Amino acid sequence: MVMMLEACTDDIEIRLPGGEGQCLAVIGSRLIRYLFEDPKSATPSSALRPVTIVCYLGLTIDHRLSWRPALASIRSDSRRSGGMASCIHASGRGCSPDIALRLFNTVASAGFFYAVTLVALQPAQWDVLDTLHRGVVRRLYRLPRSSPIGPTLAEAGETSLSLRARGSALHPIHSIYLTPEGRRLAEQLLDLPH
Repeated sequence: MVMMLEACTDDIEIRLPGGEGQCLAVIGSRLIRYLFEDPKSATPSSALRPVTIVCYLGLTIDHRLSWRPALASIRSDSRRSGGMASCIHASGRGCSPDIALRLFNTVASAGFFYAVTLVALQPAQWDVLDTLHRGVVRRLYRLPRSSPIGPTLAEAGETSLSLRARGSALHPIHSIYLTPEGRRLAEQLLDLPH
């Protein structure tokens, strides 16, 4: 198996790093990652240890091809960032809620917008991330937990994470539209009957 992997990577001109390498094998409908030693020194009979978690583009995928581990790590990182922003705001060192919220958005939302927008999330998963964001807004602005969603975000001048993610997905289209050739293409597409 190791030799077959080495032959495949040579064909497509990918070089495996020395030392410990990684091999992805699809067996039936399951994805399993194997760790092996340097492919140059490994023999076909060498034992491969299966590992059921794969990191792809910075996201953790389990062997069931689920994004739940990635979302769990993003949620825990966001909670820690929210706690950090709350501590900075509560310490009384001249940090306003706006600055603390901007700090939270910079730290927590960066990973969210980089990683999670690559994945088609279920509506319930978007709701969990939006609830986490609203909780930080309520904590920083000292709003009651039972305050409605709209006024909570409006008071902070924020939009929900799911809405911002949809907007960030449209940024490449907007930058194409700003070029003269792209504007003509967009106008032609808009003139088509729906």
